[in-house]
Amino acid sequence: MSYTCLAVWVVVVLLVPFIIVVRFCESERESIFRLRHEGNSNRSISDRLGVSVYRVRKELVTE
Repeated sequence: MSYTCLAVWVVVVLLVPFIIVVRFCESERESIFRLRHEGNSNRSISDRLGVSVYRVRKELVTE
């Protein structure tokens, strides 16, 4: 195995747990903004997070 391949595996093994921890520490508001930025509709965001569509709209309006 080359050093480049080994370095890539080390980076992946270190970054995946970090990304998971960051997602779990994300607030509801941050999740709403991230999902909206990814192109999800207000209804799909509300279904995914288990909140009302009104709540999603309210959070997006109050930046």
